[in-house]
Amino acid sequence: MESTTEVLVNTSYHVYHMEPDSYQPGNIIYIDKHSLKTTDGVTSAIIAGHPTKTGYKDADGENSRFKLITGFIGITTKILIAVDNYNHCLRKIHRDTGLTTKFSGVCTSSGYQDGRQAKFHYPRSIIRDNRNGGQLLVTDQSNNNAIRTVAVSDGSVGT
Repeated sequence: MESTTEVLVNTSYHVYHMEPDSYQPGNIIYIDKHSLKTTDGVTSAIIAGHPTKTGYKDADGENSRFKLITGFIGITTKILIAVDNYNHCLRKIHRDTGLTTKFSGVCTSSGYQDGRQAKFHYPRSIIRDNRNGGQLLVTDQSNNNAIRTVAVSDGSVGT
């Protein structure tokens, strides 16, 4: 008996994370290096960033730039927060407009600092805190693998 493998979608890099797309039910959102994409299994579309173009730029859709997305979470149907690992910050993506903006952290500057002007050093992954739905938990890889809290309301960081 021959085994066959079905390919849902090809990517340009490792897929660090994927999850159901609540904005487009039936689709999945996945990371493709410097971009977030959505797919229905037949076609893919860029939500933000570009898989082969790197950097830092707040803009809409494919015009925004990330250094390396390693995680994301939908905080509402229309808002995603992406972990921009090499830019040391979290970015907010508005699904209606495609606009990407800084959410938390001083982008392009690493370090360790809490508060509204927080600094991360290679943040890696993100989840909602089930104990407190008003905050997110972010792993901060090069800050002694700290797990840091981020307020959904204003992006302020604690440890």
